[in-house]
Amino acid sequence: MIRTLDLDHNGELSTAEIAAAATSLQSLDTDRDGTISANELRPPLPPRPADAPTPPADAPQRPRPGDGPPARPFSPVMLALDANGDGALSSQEIANAPASLAALDLNKDGKLTPDELRPLPPAR
Repeated sequence: MIRTLDLDHNGELSTAEIAAAATSLQSLDTDRDGTISANELRPPLPPRPADAPTPPADAPQRPRPGDGPPARPFSPVMLALDANGDGALSSQEIANAPASLAALDLNKDGKLTPDELRPLPPAR
């Protein structure tokens, strides 16, 4: 998501990029229904190429469906944008993106630096 918002790709969000957040986020709405679903936020990985080498038999196994997701760091950006915590962004949450992102600006310098965008550790 940060790659979508960081228009100049410098690793931080400027005042202008924060102001343009709602417009930038709309590019993730691939089905153009006005909301950004969890699938649009985190599209599935492409299938394994047919010519990819077979992993060794003793290689660690990826979790299987039903095993539960591994604990992932929480994105402060997603926590700020997803006001209702449903894992998707509604049209209202997208429209509120500039204000929601501005709330992450801890030092109130008008931009979001890498330390303000750094993922938070998983809750225990």
